[in-house]
Amino acid sequence: MLPGNKWGDLNIVKAELMGNPSVEAVSWGSSVPSHGVSQTTNWKDEHNRIGASAASYDMDFHEIYRIGMANGRFFSDNFPSDYENAMVINRLTAEILGYDDPVGETVMLWGNQYTVIGVINDYMALPPIFPDNPALIRQSGDMDEYLFIRIRPEERAFTHTFITGVLNNINPDYPVEIKYHNEFLYETEEARSFVSAMQLMQLFFMITIIASLIGLFGLSMFIARKNRKEVGIRKVFGATVSSVMLKISREMIVQVALAIFIATPLTIVISRGYLSVFQYRIDPGLLFFLSGGLIAFVLVLVTVSWQTWLAANKNPADVLRYE
Repeated sequence: MLPGNKWGDLNIVKAELMGNPSVEAVSWGSSVPSHGVSQTTNWKDEHNRIGASAASYDMDFHEIYRIGMANGRFFSDNFPSDYENAMVINRLTAEILGYDDPVGETVMLWGNQYTVIGVINDYMALPPIFPDNPALIRQSGDMDEYLFIRIRPEERAFTHTFITGVLNNINPDYPVEIKYHNEFLYETEEARSFVSAMQLMQLFFMITIIASLIGLFGLSMFIARKNRKEVGIRKVFGATVSSVMLKISREMIVQVALAIFIATPLTIVISRGYLSVFQYRIDPGLLFFLSGGLIAFVLVLVTVSWQTWLAANKNPADVLRYE
């Protein structure tokens, strides 16, 4: 990912870069997938109120992001007229326009009529918090806002040096700052705020878990100390260590199991409500939430069992000698 308007004719840049076998594809465009929101209602017809994303891309854009075609084709040098009147749309645009077979049909954008030459497969054009959007793609000219380069990952360092050398030769007055797609996305203020909030939440959850375990540890010590005489008497009468441990910790284990039984449905409802904000999201099943409860239960068992084991293994004579 680089700025695209600092290097002059990007066709020359593309020809230079594609001479290196480590460079798989080069393209450019007016926007970055998954980054930013730019919509217009000036399409379809003059009474339209549905927003659509309008962008311009070079002919190899779909190769950069490996986006397939559902129907028709993408822009090509074999069709010089593509730059003037061709447009690629997505499936949602075809549905809104009412076209079963949109290739060859026309669509209006900013008062101009374009011929649909292809329908592109769905991809994350907008940030994941936004719903699917109609997409209108025109062919870019010789320059545009962003330059995209796809490289072989195993030859990253060598290719970086090559790209930097080529661009420095073209424009030595502008620094070359190569960034990857994810790095570019996380530079935005919204992404940084989201990541910071996520990290803060994770820290809060860790502190809560640690504080809960410390509380359970203290409670288990209190229970073991409170029942030390009973433990001593039971052991005198032949009780085993395991039966004493079960007797001391049974009430707390039941309470923790009840807490997990109450918390799991609440967790499912809250987490799914949060995930519903995102158009593209995971769908954690019941096993995912049950595994979280199981981990918590194991941690409680370890915390409580340690103190009860110590209490159950004490010499009854030491416990009862003052009675």
